Amino acid sequence: MPTLPTASVLVLTYNSAGHIIPCLEALANNGSPEKELLIIDNASKDSTIELIQSRFPHVRLIVNPANFGVAGGWNQGWRETGGEIVVFLNPDVTVTPGWLRAIQETFAARAEADVVGIKLLYPNGNMIQHAGAGLRPNGETFHRGWNETDHGQYDAIEPVDCVTGAAWAVRREALQRLGGFDEDYYPAYFEEVDFCARVRARGRQVLYVPAAAAYHHEAATLRRDSPEFVSLHFRMRALFVVKNFELRRILRRALPWELRMHFVERKWAHSRAALASYVWVFPYARQRVWRKLRGLPGRPFDAWAGARGGVPKVIPSSAIEQAERERHV
Repeated sequence: MPTLPTASVLVLTYNSAGHIIPCLEALANNGSPEKELLIIDNASKDSTIELIQSRFPHVRLIVNPANFGVAGGWNQGWRETGGEIVVFLNPDVTVTPGWLRAIQETFAARAEADVVGIKLLYPNGNMIQHAGAGLRPNGETFHRGWNETDHGQYDAIEPVDCVTGAAWAVRREALQRLGGFDEDYYPAYFEEVDFCARVRARGRQVLYVPAAAAYHHEAATLRRDSPEFVSLHFRMRALFVVKNFELRRILRRALPWELRMHFVERKWAHSRAALASYVWVFPYARQRVWRKLRGLPGRPFDAWAGARGGVPKVIPSSAIEQAERERHV
């Protein structure tokens, strides 16, 4: 049996007081004892930090002075950890027994895989929320098995287009090779879809692994039917399309799907958000065309959506663990 890769688990919090304790309790009860655990807090304004410090004082915690966004927090976190694989968890996820070992075994057995996503269920039972994700021609994503009762119909390891960022794992080599996550996706959404697209563009695999399972309280920060969520989702999707699709693909495949949404399905709230997102993303699209005309290599990582400055505050887990970390610096 191949040696299992070491794992670092990163939990990113933001006003997560209502969920973080069950998340950490599940990690304590159902994780591997040798795993590394780090919490990055993106300037929570509720009692998240106090709860973590009082209930789990041994856990390493880094508190940011501002909201660095999901991609910014993830980038900060994976560079602070040392595992051969990095597991990214939302604070509203509670893992089940054997979840981490299933991820480690998959990476050990499948050298072609850089990303692993897991099966997510709704908290009220065996209703599937995510069994891997697919990508529509216009850049919209969909969760396989969504709202289906789990009868084992998605119990095979399979390559997929992408996976949700609520609970997923990435090889450290891939993070280093691709430069981490694109922080233009600020404050959230589509950063994991973008990363999966870049992984697959380099001939590597994104795998769905059903033996790793968890329960997820979906959209704990923004309700999915809220105007704020719809607006942000469509802006980030437009950014993903501009960054990853060639003009020919946009005109031949993405545009017809967009027109169907506007004129056939007649989802007017979505249409308004989509139209606003086209205006919002235009400066980046213009920049990408200009770079292509000038023959500049690669794609820019501008973080043009807004500056996120400040120095994080590191709260050590204990004097012994802090000394151990400093010894290895």
